Amino acid sequence: MSENRTSEPGRALVVARQATPEIWQMLTTIASSAYKSRNLGVTSEAEAAMKMLTGHEVGLPPMASLRAIYIVKNKAAIVPKAAWALIIGHPDFAGVVEERLTDDKDRFVGYAITLKRKNGMQARRQFTLSDATRAGLADKDNWKASPEHCCYWRAMSFVQDTVFPDVGMGLYRADELGANITPEGYVVEGEWATVPIPPPTPTAPVVTLDQLVEKHGADAVMAAAGGRIPATTEEVLAAAAALEGQDAS
Repeated sequence: MSENRTSEPGRALVVARQATPEIWQMLTTIASSAYKSRNLGVTSEAEAAMKMLTGHEVGLPPMASLRAIYIVKNKAAIVPKAAWALIIGHPDFAGVVEERLTDDKDRFVGYAITLKRKNGMQARRQFTLSDATRAGLADKDNWKASPEHCCYWRAMSFVQDTVFPDVGMGLYRADELGANITPEGYVVEGEWATVPIPPPTPTAPVVTLDQLVEKHGADAVMAAAGGRIPATTEEVLAAAAALEGQDAS
């Protein structure tokens, strides 16, 4: 059993996605102010710039990108509501059919979404409570509180990726990466685990035998290496360390 609702497109908007040096300069300038404002949810100027660049590639303006692009588990993701806004503004959008799925006792079991393009391509995808259980989602707070909306946005994400892959261009949906989503399709702030990125391991500067000889002379290098010419990288580095120690003293 199902309940159908059909929506037809309004005025289509053509999305510009070309990034130029001038656009990058604009985004980095905005990123500085966005970070300094301390009220847009970014932890650095670089994060703000990357969120806006990601949004720009899929057709979002800068401030909308700061609201709609999230870094979830160190990956850029878009909130479902924003992805849907891009779809209905696409010039090839030709309508959507939403089906609220119920069982023979009229109990909700899931959502199915059919999405259409003007060229005749269309697809139907669904997501049910059984799918949520198999995926380990049913025990999450947002699924317990709003199972219908959660099923709706999952089904919507699947069919969008099938019919309009040129809109998202592979960009993750925030809920795919574990972020909790409100019934309206926005991200619940801070409801995911971000994997910390370890700092880079310091590396010793590369020193060659020729550099040591040029700087300290052959006799000094041999003396620092125990009376012989250093033959391996480790021996060269050890001689360099000994010579630097002599210079310091």
